[in-house]
Amino acid sequence: MLILGVVAAVIGLFPGERIYDDANNCWVRGQESLGTTGHYDDNCTPSYTKLRETHPAGGWPVLGFVLAVAIGAAIVYRTPRRAHAFAWTIWSGLSAVALIFVMFDFHSFDNVVILWPTYVTEFAIGMLLVLVMGATPLVAVFTREPRDSLPVATDRSDSR
Repeated sequence: MLILGVVAAVIGLFPGERIYDDANNCWVRGQESLGTTGHYDDNCTPSYTKLRETHPAGGWPVLGFVLAVAIGAAIVYRTPRRAHAFAWTIWSGLSAVALIFVMFDFHSFDNVVILWPTYVTEFAIGMLLVLVMGATPLVAVFTREPRDSLPVATDRSDSR
């Protein structure tokens, strides 16, 4: 899990998507034609050649998510209790929901080119969630709680 977290955090800082605007501005010209009473006879062909911005593959939100999962992992490693494992699962799930809300971006009239670091970061985050939210509850359910003290063996033979 450490390797997946490091991969997501490091690769998430690479450029992940490029957003291109329409150089011919067809969307605006189409909106302007709605306000006219005459016939609009302009055959506008969009040309997405104007680079507007570049977004990282994950950036700081992914670093925050990896840090949240790592803090939960440290707590479970330090004190391996069933309750801590379930709390870690819930905490990681809530962190993933927060990550989705922060990372959501709606580009309806732009041309978005998704680069390979985005796919690598999404895969690493997905695998982290599968391990934490899938494997951790199973391990917690099917293992015994550690005992604070071991039972003491007593001699019950009749050697008198």
